[in-house]
Amino acid sequence: MNKIMVVDNDTMMLEFLSDLLENKGHQVKTAKDGLAALETLKTYIPDIMFVDLVMPNISGDKLCRAIRRHPELNGIYITILSAIAAEQEIDITEIGANACIAKGSFSNMAEQVLDLLDRVNSKIPYNVTKKTTELEDVHTSKINKELLYFKRHSEAILNNLSEGILELNPDNKVIYANPFVQLMTGNREEDLLGSYFPELFEDPYRKRLTEMLHLIDKGPQEISEDLPVMLKGKMVSLSIFPVNDEEHNSIIVILNDVTERKKAELALAEQKDFSEKMIENSAVPTFVINTQHDIIIWNKACEELTGINAAEMIGTDNHWKGFYDHKRPHVADIVVDRTPGSMSEYYSNYKKSAFAEEGLQAEGWYANLGGKKRYIFFDAAPIYSSKGELVGAIETLHDITDRRRAIDALRKSEMKYRDLYDFLPIPVYEMDLEANITSANKAMYKAFGYKDEDIGKGLNARDILSSEDVDESELSIQRLLSEEKTEGAEYTLKRKDGSLFSAIIISSINTLWGKPRDIRGVIVDITERKLFEHELSETTEKLRKNLIGTMQTLSLTIETRDPYTAGHQKAVSKLARAIAQEMGLSADIIDNIRMAGAIHDIGKIAVPAEILSKPGRLTNIEMSLIRTHAESGYNILKDAELPYPIAEITLQHHERMDGSGYPQGLKGDQILIEARIISVADVVEAIFSHRPYRPSLGIDIALEEIEKNKGLFYDAQIADACLRLFREKGYKM
Repeated sequence: MNKIMVVDNDTMMLEFLSDLLENKGHQVKTAKDGLAALETLKTYIPDIMFVDLVMPNISGDKLCRAIRRHPELNGIYITILSAIAAEQEIDITEIGANACIAKGSFSNMAEQVLDLLDRVNSKIPYNVTKKTTELEDVHTSKINKELLYFKRHSEAILNNLSEGILELNPDNKVIYANPFVQLMTGNREEDLLGSYFPELFEDPYRKRLTEMLHLIDKGPQEISEDLPVMLKGKMVSLSIFPVNDEEHNSIIVILNDVTERKKAELALAEQKDFSEKMIENSAVPTFVINTQHDIIIWNKACEELTGINAAEMIGTDNHWKGFYDHKRPHVADIVVDRTPGSMSEYYSNYKKSAFAEEGLQAEGWYANLGGKKRYIFFDAAPIYSSKGELVGAIETLHDITDRRRAIDALRKSEMKYRDLYDFLPIPVYEMDLEANITSANKAMYKAFGYKDEDIGKGLNARDILSSEDVDESELSIQRLLSEEKTEGAEYTLKRKDGSLFSAIIISSINTLWGKPRDIRGVIVDITERKLFEHELSETTEKLRKNLIGTMQTLSLTIETRDPYTAGHQKAVSKLARAIAQEMGLSADIIDNIRMAGAIHDIGKIAVPAEILSKPGRLTNIEMSLIRTHAESGYNILKDAELPYPIAEITLQHHERMDGSGYPQGLKGDQILIEARIISVADVVEAIFSHRPYRPSLGIDIALEEIEKNKGLFYDAQIADACLRLFREKGYKM
């Protein structure tokens, strides 16, 4: 006897299968849909289940998946009852079913059901494909096909919504959950099916939802984003409404994750509050107006500057009262009205803001501001909403009276310091934007052999530049005019008598109210420095040649102790240099590689000659001695104060990209690129050349080794460059 459950929304099918199976002595329970089946499974675990595919509430495929999510139900043998599954060859194993019987005539179905039971009880494998494709007299249900198509079409839409969609039965149990709900809750649909919806939420939200569901008969219910509930750490709003027809009643729940929006609103509110407090407590007098020119902020510093309390100003357009004896626009008003062209009507000194686009600045004297004569600098900028709409303007007021008085005093004393300018020991000049020299000190005249009257006759900067430097000077002037940056560049200059000398010109543009006025500069004669640099270059080249000679001597010293590898270092150096050139590396790196390659085995000086030239296979001890040569070479070279990392390259030329090399077991970019290149060249030359213990293996074997272990032992880019040299560019050892 088997314990059996039949799940089908067709009453006739339930009665037919119940009678058939009970007459055969089996214990049978039935359920009219997937939700009822899940409830029954809590107390009754059958051996075999027969499940209809298309059912209300929870469908057959979702019921199968839900069953397979419970380990205690995994032993149930599930058979799908569906002509559609048979006809359309649905993969029933994908949904967790074991077999499929097509719905047809009761006589055919009875035969198939009893045959399946015999096979299951006899543990004979049931050929799913055969049973679903060779059945005769299968009645195609056009309605079921259309229902299945509609179901799939609807689920495809629901599955791609960015809102959570749940369907509940009248007992508020979940019978459908789209992927977004699964994402929000962290549960798969199979785990959600049959669960009591309010239990997804923690108190006090659970109680709130339960009360809302009790009111569903009165119409749709809603939880707005203003008072969201918490679901698994997320803030969500809900819309709940009933769906009723003649046969079925259900409840649809739409969930919206408003977490990020609420966080953004909170952050925006906090930012607004912070900004207002920052303005209010700022030491800089500041006021803010809206687009109707009404004051919305008049901070404490503004009260102190003007002597007018905020209470008198907020909500009015009287900000002019602190500065003028009649109503007229402030800079902020002009910014709000977007009429910068009207600035000249109200301010004599004004310009665009240096800090804010569409901002404006102005300054001037005010005879009685807060009871004192003050010089005020105004800086106004527009304020935009998050949507990019103009909502007002902010204006700061800077009392720069002391600074202005200092400037006036400085101008009065300008003539006093003209004498100091004339006695500076280096040439100093001023020129207009056309490069006409308008002023120069005595050192300038002396350096170029000109007199004061030459400037009066029209001396241009081009007259003191060598012909090849005129174009560069033009570019320098244009850069100054466009970027207002200090320029320092080396030029060849020409004296009045035509003689030339080298100098550095450092110049900068002088502006007034944001507009270029003139260019000022100094000239530093570097003739002696150039001579010194030339001598230093010659000395450096001599030292370089001496270093190369020393490297070659060291290389020959090694090869006299190891005649079998005579020329090895030279060949490695040559190949490594060619690889570096193929990779397009810098001249300095190529030079490092050439020199390091020439002495990369210098450490073999410390290895006994009889081991180096031994014709047979080396012992482990002898191999260990050989492997010390990289570190020995490093110890020889490290204190030589070489201008290149030759010692480090020598130390690392037997390291491998995967860390299997020696002596440090370095990996990847831990190995200098020079050492990585020499290691490839070293392997190619070693395999290609004769050795005491074997003849040459040939270049093909050498290249196979590099290709085989590219990216493992050897840098992939370096290996590719090496292979190109030999295979495409005809490089010969």
